[in-house]
Amino acid sequence: MSIFSCRSLAAIALALTGAGAHAATVMELKLPGQSAATMSVAGQQARLDMETGRYLLIDAARGRYYAVDENAQIILDMAWVPEQAPDLPRETRRRQTVQPELREMGPGPEIAGYPTRHYRLLANGRHCQDSYFSAEAMAEGDLVAFQLGFHQLSTRQRAGYESLGVEFEPCELADQLTGEQQARLGLKMRTEGPQGRLRQEITALQLNQNLPEGHFQVPRGYTMSNPAEQARAQRTQPGVNLDELDGGRQQRLEDARRQGREMLRR
Repeated sequence: MSIFSCRSLAAIALALTGAGAHAATVMELKLPGQSAATMSVAGQQARLDMETGRYLLIDAARGRYYAVDENAQIILDMAWVPEQAPDLPRETRRRQTVQPELREMGPGPEIAGYPTRHYRLLANGRHCQDSYFSAEAMAEGDLVAFQLGFHQLSTRQRAGYESLGVEFEPCELADQLTGEQQARLGLKMRTEGPQGRLRQEITALQLNQNLPEGHFQVPRGYTMSNPAEQARAQRTQPGVNLDELDGGRQQRLEDARRQGREMLRR
């Protein structure tokens, strides 16, 4: 089974590289379809353990972002952006626009022992999600540098895909465009979809935790891959109808990017 079979986190991200013990902030997370998830952050490095043998690593300062599958011994470069533009009509390569709004809704509930403020994200007037931010949790966890660093990493990656004509879903783009504003509001303690369905929640926050040596290091001896290579591998599996799947170079780029997002969404 592909490394992409794990579904979703969408706005939570992490880091890598380092040696020795780290004093870190450790967050316990509730995610749909996951029995448990843990995120460790130290400076601009983080690691998200979602299930046995699978985790995400990010070094926001160095622009590195990996998905690791210990079972298959594969490392997926999630910061990868295609270098060659697809054959698209000039009018298709327009810059995508969206009108994002982060609307303050008032005080939110206490989550994991921290007070929150409720904000609603809209894209072109469409209700995308509701999030509950805690400035106190962000300050105590010393997480501002990481949040801003990861936002910058995501912005660079988005610009790379946009230059190739890849379009983003409006709510996803609105979330990215307001990323810096969200980081300055506080730690996102809970996110719900427009129908109130839980997307992620921090259930516990532990400060000044010591981590095992090598916690943020990239494993050695694994196969390094990227979303496009994984998409091509899936296309060659028995029973796959290539005529149905192959919608041209633009579609392959979108497939690769979509499968990359699947690593963050479950």
